[in-house]
Amino acid sequence: NENRQQYYLHQFASYQPDLNYHNPKVLEEIKNVMRYWLDIGVDGFRVDAVPFLVEDKELVSEDQIQGCTDVNSYNCFRHDKTKNLKETYNILRELGTVFEENKYKDQPRKLFLEAYTTLNDTIKYYSKHATPFNFNLLLLTRDVNATEVEKLLKDWTDVLPKENRTIWVTGNHDNPRIGTKMGEDMIDAVSMLSFMAPGNTVTYYGEEIGMVDTYMGRNYKSDPRNPERTPMQWNSNTSAGFSNITKTWLPVNPNYWDINQEKEAADKKSHLTIYKSLVELQNDIIEDSNYTTHILAPYVFALKRANHLLVINLDDRDQEVNLTKIHDLQATLKVRISSLNAAVTEGDEIKIADKLWMRPRSGVILYNSAVMNTISILLIIGLSFLHSLI
Repeated sequence: NENRQQYYLHQFASYQPDLNYHNPKVLEEIKNVMRYWLDIGVDGFRVDAVPFLVEDKELVSEDQIQGCTDVNSYNCFRHDKTKNLKETYNILRELGTVFEENKYKDQPRKLFLEAYTTLNDTIKYYSKHATPFNFNLLLLTRDVNATEVEKLLKDWTDVLPKENRTIWVTGNHDNPRIGTKMGEDMIDAVSMLSFMAPGNTVTYYGEEIGMVDTYMGRNYKSDPRNPERTPMQWNSNTSAGFSNITKTWLPVNPNYWDINQEKEAADKKSHLTIYKSLVELQNDIIEDSNYTTHILAPYVFALKRANHLLVINLDDRDQEVNLTKIHDLQATLKVRISSLNAAVTEGDEIKIADKLWMRPRSGVILYNSAVMNTISILLIIGLSFLHSLI
């Protein structure tokens, strides 16, 4: 640092010096920052780049990777003294104790952790007040097949302790949007996958309306992640309703007149209405974390959970799907949610003995209507009984 004439460590931008969490005064100051925002009314915090939180206390040098000769390259060193140190887990648990203070323990509060690291190291970040994001679905690609989708799910859920809940992520500020990297025709199907998988879903702004990456002109290419960071598209007004000025810090996607929240909210069926239906579905089945996966064809993936069945055609061609391969299905199912490009629509009845025709890259969620009707009847009877007691 030129002003202080001292060296300091920064693992990201030069204006982001790493803090010394070994110093109790630093830790207490971060707790005070948390208290400030909790007093304002927030319920939790997203903690960025947590594997880099703590460094070796003795500042021991890291070993150079054999065969890598550039001593000025970060990638030429084995970062076992500045990343994923066991003290990091202790620091996060200590930060979580703020939520247990009398002033804040009235309701659930969480630290949500961003940790791009190995699966085993990520799982260790679970604690009473902290939950790491699951980034497996960020690995989806345009040509992904059914077996690969199954693996992305099971790699995580098979090692996750039952008392912990998964937080699924399909997009964020560091990765291309689903509609860009997989194609706009896969937007609804991927949303269905994240909501049907056991756990909770994180929504990166704009996913609910199907936003895609914005082309960056020559004046905006300083950060390759800018395309997925452009303003939220609220309506068809100036700057998509995000601002009343014509030039925002990043350009508004020129498709804002067609893809925006106001327009999709008014449409009978849109990415937004499908997303809202998925939120309702997740609320209905959130307590049941048991699920099974089924490979119905090389590019046809199915997931069964509670009394619902998700089927996705990942192929670029039509598929006739044989649902009899899945055991314990009722003879007739109903469509609860379908993608915009699906051949079936909500309320359609699907006979399992007949093959389900699926258009390319479409998704559908079927359900056992008999079970849903029984639940509704029991709910009505229960409410009637309670009313008679009042």
